[in-house]
Amino acid sequence: ATTPQWPIMHAVLHGVSRDEMMARHKANHIQVAYANSADEADLAMRAKASVANQLGMVVNYCGVRPDAH
Repeated sequence: ATTPQWPIMHAVLHGVSRDEMMARHKANHIQVAYANSADEADLAMRAKASVANQLGMVVNYCGVRPDAH
């Protein structure tokens, strides 16, 4: 069930389909970083991933920036 503590989030994942992500990751949960720009979001993503990695978690990035060439 959805609650204020656990709301539903709808997201567009650029460069990876839902099925591709689910084939790689066995849970339907993703980590998100909120930011005011794509560059700030990338910085927040890398910082969050670095902390997780330092805590011994395996970190995988998937997708691409929509403005990547």
